[in-house]
Amino acid sequence: MYLRILKAIDEEVVDRDVIRSQQEAERNTKIKDHIRDTCITELVDSWFQILKTYENSVSTCLCLDIIGAYIEWIDIGLIAND
Repeated sequence: MYLRILKAIDEEVVDRDVIRSQQEAERNTKIKDHIRDTCITELVDSWFQILKTYENSVSTCLCLDIIGAYIEWIDIGLIAND
């Protein structure tokens, strides 16, 4: 359920393929900025735990889809290292 909610947030707020009004785009930017400022580290940590815990399951595939969607607008340093 958690991963499905994150997917819905991506589709509703982040997805660039959806045409939005200027007001919606500004609102979505504020939402993304708030997520970056308050909880993105916890989200990334939860993804890592999901990948470790549910290795080789459907949840792993969905989690990787979520990471792929969110990586466009979060700090890459949270996902990759040297």
